[in-house]
Parts: sequence; structure tokens; C-alpha cells
Amino acid sequence: MELLVIVGFSASCKYPSHCESVFCSIWPAALVFARPRTLPDTGQTTCATTAGAVISCAGTGQDAEYATPGAYILYETTLGNAVGEVLGSDLLWQKCSFGQTGNSCAGTALSTVTRTQAFAACSGVAIADRVWRLPSVREMHLLPYFGGATVAMPSSFFPNTASGTNVYHWTSTTVVASPANSYLFAQKFGFFASQSNALATDTFARCVAGPAQPTQDYVRLGVTEPSVRDNTTGLTWTVCALKTGGAADTSANCAGPAPANFTQTNALTFCESLVYGGFTDWRLPNVRELASLMDYTQSVNPTVNQTYFTANPSATVYWSSTNDISNAANAYIFDVSDGTSGTIARTASIGDVRCVRGPW
Repeated sequence: MELLVIVGFSASCKYPSHCESVFCSIWPAALVFARPRTLPDTGQTTCATTAGAVISCAGTGQDAEYATPGAYILYETTLGNAVGEVLGSDLLWQKCSFGQTGNSCAGTALSTVTRTQAFAACSGVAIADRVWRLPSVREMHLLPYFGGATVAMPSSFFPNTASGTNVYHWTSTTVVASPANSYLFAQKFGFFASQSNALATDTFARCVAGPAQPTQDYVRLGVTEPSVRDNTTGLTWTVCALKTGGAADTSANCAGPAPANFTQTNALTFCESLVYGGFTDWRLPNVRELASLMDYTQSVNPTVNQTYFTANPSATVYWSSTNDISNAANAYIFDVSDGTSGTIARTASIGDVRCVRGPW
């Protein structure tokens, strides 16, 4: 764990030889805080009824009730329109989509970028002495901000960003089970779709530089009530999906997986009340935490690590605690058949439940 000290709105720069000044915008604001190597918080700050009306977060189990230790922090640099993400990743992001120029990202981003063109565009970026590339799906999962109104990118850092319903940004990650497809980031809503590599409409490119994201580093904990800790995020997960009625499945081979018939309300309640492995602080994972569980090297369904999460139900979706940024009557889910995400009505009886605790 590192200690990051921020005075006012200034902070130390990851690349001091290239930064004359740094401006930080912090959600939530903090002057001094512990900086574990963990996932950035989603930034979501309000809770809602299943009809979408804003309510107090206390006791809901929704995303905004929990401020995870990894604050969502971006900072502007003087590195030729690059934006830095401090916590957990130390990545530099290109401020503008391919085709835009200047500090305000003037012009219209090129919206017919093929996958091949996206790779070429990023390899041709010359900002400072960094090596730029098309981001992987794991890297792109770190970027969406779920505390805004609609567009899942903070406009103060990424100005003039396209926000149409079908606006996608390429990632470099191919869908292993369907190599003719890649994962694309849906700009407006903050979810990820599997799309054809030949797609060339409403597709954009935004590049990244910095260390590659670490792969999952799991360790099995417990015997009678087993769990799995990911040392890269500090999160601990129940090995099995919850059974019907929200009961924990303590079997070695997850013999009693839950049917896909829970609403998000059920999912929130079941994790909040779960007593498992000697702990009572289980909760429903937020959308970024749930994304970290997806194993994008898998060529099988489900796309979770088969060694540590045994005999899990396939072709199903898992609930997150994060509500849709454009319609709080919906919530984010992940489809473990291919690792994609989306939003559905929170009252839909469709999702499975896996609980999380930490990070520690």
C-alpha cells in the first residue's frame, strides 16, 4: 500500500520529467489517503428505488452506499493533451478520440475507424516518450465514470466526446471464443459489447500508455465455506453463486447454483445478509468489481476462472450494485457467457448472485 499526499489540487506526477504542472479533480475529494493497488471507485453517489426515484443510500446495499478505497482520480497533464489516471493503474489516456485536435478536442472524431485502423492510430501517437497502444478491455474497464448523468466519461477531462446511443470505442481484446469479434466500449452507457472485427460504423479509437494491467492472482481461502481472494484487487469472492432463496452454496463443486431468477433487490438483500466464512460484511459487487472477475483469456462459457470458481452456471448474467447512469430503474449486469455487460430493469428476475467483500 502506498500513501499519496495531495495538497489542494496539486499532486506528484507519475512522470515528473514531463510534467510542469498537475491539476487534480477528485471524487471523492481527499487531501491525504491510503492508496492500495485496487480498482478505482465507480464514482456513483446516489441510490434509487426500482422506479428510479432518488432515496437515501443507508441500508440499500447499492453501489453508492459503499465508497471503495480506490478513489476515482484523473489529472490533467501538459503532455500534449494526455489525461492521467493516478490510482491503481498509473495510465495515461489520450484526451481526444482519433481525428480530434487541440486541448478542447476540436473537430469531429473519426467515427468509421476499423479495428486495423485503431491499432495503427494508437501506434502512431507521439506524446512525450510514451509507447501508446489500443487499450485492452481490462484497461478500458477502469475508465468509465458512473457518477454522471449520461456519458460515461468525465467531460471536464474528455471534452467534445461523442455520445450517441451506438458510439463504440475499440479495445485490443479479441473474444477468445469468437475470434471474429472484439470487445468494444459503449461510450454513452459505460458497458461492453462483443462486436465484429469488421465493424466500421460509429467506431472510434482512444489510446492509452502505461504499464499493462496485472492478470488475476487468485488464492483459495477456507474449506467448509470456501472463498477466493484476488491479490491484484484485494477483493474476496464467494466461490459459488448463491442458491435459491439467497442461501450460500458451501459444496466443493458448487452443486447448488442459483437459477437465473433473482431481481437486483433480491441480490442486494441476499449479499447484505450473508454470513459466510466467518464474515458478515459481504455485499453485491459494483460494476467495476464484477468486470474484474471476468477472465478474458477463457475460450469457454462461463468466462470466469474455471480452476478457482468451479462448476459455475454458464450462459447467465450476474447482478452488480451499480445503477444505470442514464436510467436508475436499470442496473448493470455481466453476461458470463462471453464477458460482455449491459443494463436491464432492476425488477427483472434474471440475474445470478455472487457476493464480494473487501478490498483488503
